[in-house]
Amino acid sequence: MLQCKRLRLARQLASAVLQFHTTPFLEESWRSEDVIFFEIGNGSQKPSELREPHLNVNVRAQKGKKSITPSTDLINTNPYTFGLGVVLLELAYQAPLRSFQESVDLTDDQETQYTNFFIADRLSKTLSSELGVPYAKMVRKCLSCDFGQGTRDLNEDCLQEAFYRDVVSELDRLEQSFARIQIG
Repeated sequence: MLQCKRLRLARQLASAVLQFHTTPFLEESWRSEDVIFFEIGNGSQKPSELREPHLNVNVRAQKGKKSITPSTDLINTNPYTFGLGVVLLELAYQAPLRSFQESVDLTDDQETQYTNFFIADRLSKTLSSELGVPYAKMVRKCLSCDFGQGTRDLNEDCLQEAFYRDVVSELDRLEQSFARIQIG
């Protein structure tokens, strides 16, 4: 997938995280497998050319109100931004996170609740410059949910604003820059 298209998809997914994190449509444990593509338009697109991302959700009756307090299961981070960080890594490397698993990511040769965190953290430190240094910084911010606001609760206005500025707007800027110089 060309850089410009990867950046567009990344921006659309980041925007979806911001819009849907408090709804039952986005699970805390969301991942790239939860994103599906539909054909939009006059039906002239081939299945391999479908480009509009949507969340693959199971709409069901909710038992009580969904908690809007972020989970801290992933080493003091926010599960929604962590999931986006993982997807951004997968877009950059064009491969699923699991394909980069190494023995160093395991505990006593076993996967744990932290295995994906260890893989993502390691990959974020060696992220290719193909999508640029700002992209790599953005991935690390998403993985740790560190946007300089002193909170990891995406329900806080200050974090929403910082996330929009540092992720959604930055991805839009990168996409436009790549399009201008005709990369991807």
